[in-house]
Amino acid sequence: MPKRFTDTDIWLRPWYRSLSPAEREAWRYILDTCDAVGVWIYDPAGVAFMVGEIDLDSLPSKVNGNIEVLEEKKKWWVVDFCGFQYPPLTSSTTSKPLLSYISMLKKHGLW
Repeated sequence: MPKRFTDTDIWLRPWYRSLSPAEREAWRYILDTCDAVGVWIYDPAGVAFMVGEIDLDSLPSKVNGNIEVLEEKKKWWVVDFCGFQYPPLTSSTTSKPLLSYISMLKKHGLW
């Protein structure tokens, strides 16, 4: 499993502090289980099993625009994920890892 950077300033953000403990855990679960470009397969049963029952459908409206719902709720995209995890992605890059992330974004229709 790849390692990821964690935003330690999250604790200072009012939107994060306003989430319930279960919603904060759901946010962390989504960040930890999304793919390499921040796309998460919508899985309410998995969230319920891992963090307890929450109103998962209301979470995107509570996370300050950080989740974009794709494909009629089948996938969610953590909007700032790539910007936080990687150097700027540009089509002129020659880096194989960055090219693979760009390819994934294109596959999801997010490039």
